[in-house]
Amino acid sequence: MLRLNLLPDERKRTWALAQQLQQWRGAMMIVVLACLVATAALFTLDRHQLELVTSSNNDLQGWQTLNARRESGQVTKTTGQLNATVTGLQALFSPLSTATSIVASFSADLSGDIQVTNVTITSDGGFVLTGTAATRASFLALRAALDNNKSITKLATDSTASLREKVPFEYTGQLVVSP
Repeated sequence: MLRLNLLPDERKRTWALAQQLQQWRGAMMIVVLACLVATAALFTLDRHQLELVTSSNNDLQGWQTLNARRESGQVTKTTGQLNATVTGLQALFSPLSTATSIVASFSADLSGDIQVTNVTITSDGGFVLTGTAATRASFLALRAALDNNKSITKLATDSTASLREKVPFEYTGQLVVSP
């Protein structure tokens, strides 16, 4: 097929230039359109990532709050157990410390002739007092001091003043411990 163009050369060149311009315009429109689509996609991805970060931060804060509550609850529980243990120990040892002070009070009144070698106090206030009296008189004075002490009940002994010197003794009894 033969194509015949009878236009003048100047017109042919203008027409060829117009066609090239048209092609360049089409290519540029495709590039601009592609840039617009890419920009829209980037904005969409950016917004989606921002939502993910926000959601992750919210989840993290929720977990931290939950963990803090759990730890706080554990601390509260442990503190309660510790307080209960301390209260129990105070209830257990308070009578013992009172009993110790009672024994110390009548021990201070004893003369130098009495040598106490062992004092045992049980948690229920029972006691055993063991030692040696230098003389029979000091042995009897110890017995009188223990009998006259209002903080001691159920005083008993198998010891007797059968010796004149170095009289061994062992007293058992119950300390009256006021709460």
